[in-house]
Amino acid sequence: FCSIYENIEVTKIQANVIKIIGGLGTLIVRKKNIQEGADALLFQVGEFLLDCVCKNTDRQQLWRTAEALDTLFDVFSEDDYNEVLNQLRMVEKLKLFLPQFKKVVSAGHLITL
Repeated sequence: FCSIYENIEVTKIQANVIKIIGGLGTLIVRKKNIQEGADALLFQVGEFLLDCVCKNTDRQQLWRTAEALDTLFDVFSEDDYNEVLNQLRMVEKLKLFLPQFKKVVSAGHLITL
């Protein structure tokens, strides 16, 4: 997933790639009866979205970061995939990312967190 995303230079298209890959993750979560390989694919989707969130730390990329966060929450809103979340160390990584995100948002005077 990352190789496609990294070769795109237009922010709007990158945001669309995030939505498409997130949509794939959402389909995997909804189709719980296709368990064979689902966790591995969902791990890849989660890893991609988490990378999109944690690597986009400047003001120009704030929209993509918000889009990736929103998609990440949509995909992993159910409790059925806590094992994947643990393998990704998602909560830990998001906690480390939060101070940077607050700083970028505050610097833009968009909202105060």
